[in-house]
Amino acid sequence: MVKAQQQQQPSASQHQVTEEMKFRVFQSIANSLFLSFSSSIRYGSFNELSATVFTWLEEYCKPQVLQSLALSILYRLPNPFS
Repeated sequence: MVKAQQQQQPSASQHQVTEEMKFRVFQSIANSLFLSFSSSIRYGSFNELSATVFTWLEEYCKPQVLQSLALSILYRLPNPFS
């Protein structure tokens, strides 16, 4: 029974994430953050730049926002284990 069970369950090495997949996730997160940064930041003066950067950080870089972004990207990727 143990041998049959081992044959049915893939080993941990079969579930490793490739470097390409890691890069694609990172790239998608970075692209999304850059787009929101680019559309939110104003460069008229140093004061305006500082204010908009801090506002952007508070809005787009909260842990729950980053988690939601990462999860949405992961759900859109093809499942490499299927």
